[in-house]
Amino acid sequence: MRGPSARTAAKSGPDDWRDAARRQEERHRRLAGRPPDPLNGPADRTFNPDAAPYLWATEYPWVAPDTFRIAGRSVLCIAGSGDVPLFFLSRGAARLAAVDVAHTACHVNELKRAALKTCRWEEFLRFFLGGERRAVGFLRDLGVPSDVDRNLEALVWDRLKPLVSASARAYWEARFHPEASPFSSLLRPTDLLCPDRMPLLADREEFERWKRSARPYPLFPCSLEAFLAGGTGEFDLVYGSNVLEYVRADFAASGDEGGYEAFLVALTRLLARTVTPGGTAGFYAFQGCGTAAFRERLSEFKILEEAGFSGSMVPLEIRSRYLSGTRWRHTLLMFQRR
Repeated sequence: MRGPSARTAAKSGPDDWRDAARRQEERHRRLAGRPPDPLNGPADRTFNPDAAPYLWATEYPWVAPDTFRIAGRSVLCIAGSGDVPLFFLSRGAARLAAVDVAHTACHVNELKRAALKTCRWEEFLRFFLGGERRAVGFLRDLGVPSDVDRNLEALVWDRLKPLVSASARAYWEARFHPEASPFSSLLRPTDLLCPDRMPLLADREEFERWKRSARPYPLFPCSLEAFLAGGTGEFDLVYGSNVLEYVRADFAASGDEGGYEAFLVALTRLLARTVTPGGTAGFYAFQGCGTAAFRERLSEFKILEEAGFSGSMVPLEIRSRYLSGTRWRHTLLMFQRR
């Protein structure tokens, strides 16, 4: 059954939304453990409930903030490291929900939102980055000490405990101890490549902007496609991060040549019933749109155009002053529903 119309959703109060969120979370728990289907892909997909979380975003949608018409709109996005949901809130999203198949990603989201809401900028930086070798130069340039401060770490954690769920509290409680940073083992090689390109870290005014808007938002430990299949209303913006790249790679690795096409067909149907007329489905690609390989992939998205979406590409260029001479070309794929 189709979710409520955009007009009905706009009239729904916060209690209505929270009730819907709780019902959806319970539904996903009941579905847990069922065999994979064309939406969920092969059983060994890269994304799984026990996957290690990202501590910091490896995508940079805020490089082109005007691409998203966010203010006053309802947004569904991937939870990830928590940076993207907080970015959408900072740009005035009226309603936001985040999903992630990795349960620990939800724990990172809870911790980061609570820390943003309660910490000063310097405190936030030291709490998450203190003692991290890759952040030394960045913190030094900001005039923030880069060494570990275990007393500060303990004080901040004591402040955050009451603000996160019981499951998130148990997860982080096991990681906070005097001998080691709770975050260092979670950092991946791609984390903190460009800390100066992350507004939350690099700009005090942006930090304060994000802080003012950092209200709690529903978190669902499930895949994007499972959430969409649940039919929890419509959204003006569905932002799928780089889910398409991961799913495509997983099907290719499993030797299932038709799996990705079936996935796109099913996902398109779900987007067509979830994205409001005039709304947008957006995805992030870690490729430049000028490459031959990327141009070849564009034919895959014809199905979205046939389903009533108009596609466009937004090229992004990311440079970091901490990696001299390097630059990354990424692309935002935006599909507006006609």
